[in-house]
Amino acid sequence: MLLVVFSLIASIVLQFYVLKYLPIVDCLPYKQGNNLQQQMQVPTGAIPDSFAMHFMYQKNGKDISFDQNNFPADFDSSYIYVSRKDELVKKGNGLKAAISDFSLRTESDNDTTALLFETPKYVMILAKDFDSYQEWESAIKNIIDKSAKQKIPVVLVTADAKTASEKIQNIPILKCDGTVLKTAARVTPTIFLMEGAGIRRKYSYRDLAGIENAIRNW
Repeated sequence: MLLVVFSLIASIVLQFYVLKYLPIVDCLPYKQGNNLQQQMQVPTGAIPDSFAMHFMYQKNGKDISFDQNNFPADFDSSYIYVSRKDELVKKGNGLKAAISDFSLRTESDNDTTALLFETPKYVMILAKDFDSYQEWESAIKNIIDKSAKQKIPVVLVTADAKTASEKIQNIPILKCDGTVLKTAARVTPTIFLMEGAGIRRKYSYRDLAGIENAIRNW
């Protein structure tokens, strides 16, 4: 009975810790020590699924369907698009990049992922949204301040760039898909100490002392 109670308490404590900090064992491609650029590469020998695209257009009130290899000879602006259906023709071998949808874009919508990965070292703050901003506002300001003193650039990555630009004005803001951020950052926000595309360290914002010490001794 005592063992059952102890196991239950341990489970609750562990779940609370993971929700507040980060998983003790990180099995995702965004884990500490990984190189994001390498994780984004398609494995050698990968064969993607093959699809046939079937289009439906209208011309002179009539429905006209064709696939991507058989466009009408007179195809022009008089054809009005109706729909497209993708049909799986041949299944691939299932090999694909561990990370397939990580893309960082500026507020003017320019892809800056590769350019950022060329930066020798920088702090990357991943915050999917700002629903709980009051809880981590002071921590983020401290991290930005400590980084500036060490001359280490900081970028904020978020799915809500509009709110981010209203809350934080002194660092670059980059846009990323919310689902991607939810996978990469289990706690909002999660702090990545980056060296190029490599993840040197990864922290929950709550580990402020650890973050500041790591930045100071970087």
